[in-house]
Amino acid sequence: MKEQPDAPIIIDEAQRSPKLALAIKKIVDRNRRKGQFVFTGSSNVFTTAEVADSLAGRMQTLKLWPLTTAEVNRASASRLIDWAMQSAPTLSQISDPAHLERKGYVDLILMGGYPELRALPPQPRQRQYRDYIDAVVDRDVADVMPVRKPDAFRFLIDQMAARTAQEINTSELANWQSSNARQLISTSIFSCVSHWLPS
Repeated sequence: MKEQPDAPIIIDEAQRSPKLALAIKKIVDRNRRKGQFVFTGSSNVFTTAEVADSLAGRMQTLKLWPLTTAEVNRASASRLIDWAMQSAPTLSQISDPAHLERKGYVDLILMGGYPELRALPPQPRQRQYRDYIDAVVDRDVADVMPVRKPDAFRFLIDQMAARTAQEINTSELANWQSSNARQLISTSIFSCVSHWLPS
């Protein structure tokens, strides 16, 4: 710190301490220099209303996404949006996509986008992804909202993953569970959507 006084302080798993935001606010209010702190974590506790208000205008969030298909294939990034935003786009400007059989698409989906896990054989990789879901439910989600029934929440994650890019139908999701768990599923869906989606 003495040798590099302007270097940022890096705090890992910052979501573990919700009260950290108020301490950071006091420091930043005294010294508005940008880049004093770097927070890393697997979930973002700073999205809660109380904390977000205290750090409004004082922080910037960067999300580290899994690898894209282009990155997996070491190809150039897609410019489809840029093409569509042109004043006069033509189909001749779009190159043909790489040929991929159905098995190739399935393999891409099953392998996922985490670099270290992609290199694992199928069964160890599946166990790692399941462990990841367990960690999300037992630790990360619990950091920002109460989880009364972890097993039902895991089921909800599985079912919502199977419906990627579809409209959320809470009634359909609830019907997949037994009648005594339907209310729990509906409540969990409402809580998640209310917590993470903008109003």
